Amino acid sequence: MAIKEGFINILDCGAKVDGFSDDTSYINFAMKMIEGNGGGTVIFPAGLYVFQVQLSYLIRGYVSKRLAPI
Repeated sequence: MAIKEGFINILDCGAKVDGFSDDTSYINFAMKMIEGNGGGTVIFPAGLYVFQVQLSYLIRGYVSKRLAPI
């Protein structure tokens, strides 16, 4: 898993974004990766995200999110 120029795509972390698979752990993983890199942006491409449990990761000021238009 590589963070390129401060960006990480949630799909590169293993998220399926298919409306059926639980993407929670992949999103938490991406947030931790970007934090460990000193900050950056997590990219969420358009799709259906499923959360079976509450996201456990608090988003801090140096982690931003980028949502793709539908």
